[in-house]
Amino acid sequence: MPTVDGVLDPRLRTAVASLHPGAQVTDFAWGSDLDAMVDAGYTPLGPQRLWVRKEE
Repeated sequence: MPTVDGVLDPRLRTAVASLHPGAQVTDFAWGSDLDAMVDAGYTPLGPQRLWVRKEE
């Protein structure tokens, strides 16, 4: 997602809020980006897990 100084771009938040009032916004961040998101008021939900299946 587009960010400004590691935080979700406010213009994107405004667009999402106008198109989907009351919807939650998620992002995937770690390190200093995660710190910036938390400082901006976001709440971390937990680690992200990715699963890959090898094609046979």
